[in-house]
Amino acid sequence: VFMENAVSHIYDGIPVGVRLSKDQHPLSPCKDLPERYHFACFTNQPLLMNWLFDKDFDKVISTCDAILENIDRTACFQGIAHFVVVTENTVDKDIDNTLFFCNKLPRPFNSACIVFTAQSHVWLEDYGQFPINLCQTLTESKEKRWCGKHLIDGIIIMAPEQSTIDRFCAELGTELFDDRCIALTQGKKVELPLEYLDNSTSFQNIGQWQPYV
Repeated sequence: VFMENAVSHIYDGIPVGVRLSKDQHPLSPCKDLPERYHFACFTNQPLLMNWLFDKDFDKVISTCDAILENIDRTACFQGIAHFVVVTENTVDKDIDNTLFFCNKLPRPFNSACIVFTAQSHVWLEDYGQFPINLCQTLTESKEKRWCGKHLIDGIIIMAPEQSTIDRFCAELGTELFDDRCIALTQGKKVELPLEYLDNSTSFQNIGQWQPYV
């Protein structure tokens, strides 16, 4: 709750109240919390660091990259991907601008940032070409399939009307196509296994990052 309210998405990242100071350590309060709160806190930390560093995006990335604990570091990079989604970087659905920011991240986080951004647009009920075209920018076929699976995860979760599902699946193309589209376009109910939700939509295992195939 603290981190969700520490930085306002509406007022250009101006901190709420007087709880924060630009003199504080850029990884506070996350580094001082009990370990069970680290992942949730570090995923929000880049929004706070963006204010602390006067919108120096490269400094936010280097601060995340310097974190030694793998889970904390990956959470921080997930937060950067979230930052790319919620700021002006993708509001106009500008693929070049999105890639500019995602590709600043070290590999393999850059690819994961693209996947996360594409899926997030589906969560925002964007069932058009932007998330599909964003997935198509990935260079490796296994990454494209991984991105396609994330898009369909979003379709399953958001459950748009049948005509939208049919069109979206048809527009995926062979490189992004997910076999679950066959059932979905037949009007069948498709559910996501809990363990898939736990792993596929986060960066928690990014240290051994492998696209889901």
